[in-house]
Amino acid sequence: MTRWSGLSIIDAASLAKTELRHAKGVYRVVRRRLKNGRLVNNKIPTAVALQLLAVPNSNPKYFFWSGEGNEKSVAGHMTKDLKTVFIKAKIADGHPHRFRDTAAVELLKAGVDIRKVSKFLGHASVTTTEKYYAPWNKAQQDIMDDGNRRCAGHDGDAHLREGKRPSSRLRARLRNGQRDSAALSARTS
Repeated sequence: MTRWSGLSIIDAASLAKTELRHAKGVYRVVRRRLKNGRLVNNKIPTAVALQLLAVPNSNPKYFFWSGEGNEKSVAGHMTKDLKTVFIKAKIADGHPHRFRDTAAVELLKAGVDIRKVSKFLGHASVTTTEKYYAPWNKAQQDIMDDGNRRCAGHDGDAHLREGKRPSSRLRARLRNGQRDSAALSARTS
């Protein structure tokens, strides 16, 4: 379920049945993250939702949690159970967070904007998402590749090696680029 919902193990383990919503043929996981209070509102495949609804549990309020203890304890039990599965399946370094990682990486590889992936994961800041998933940020890499292609054959630093002052046009472009970068950083923080 974490593979499709983007939830962390503690949020998945303590997921209430009321947090799986169904409307117009679409299932969504809608809840606030325990870690930071951010809203996660993610569509999940119908097959996954139906499997989730079929999970037996003695507590009618939750999918996995008995309601006893706290969220950390149920997440710890689920992590332990999943580690046993990983060992039996011979998956080296298996950890429940891998499902969440897979969700993020697949979205980024498909070209989904990193800010949307950050929201999908319920991160408090896009900086957190960039910290862990920047290598898979296809959209950013495409922008950089395009910029590199446009610069190919153009030596923008030649004037510096020749001891010349950059033209006023180049200085203006550099200033505008710095302002654009600062504005983008401020918007995504």
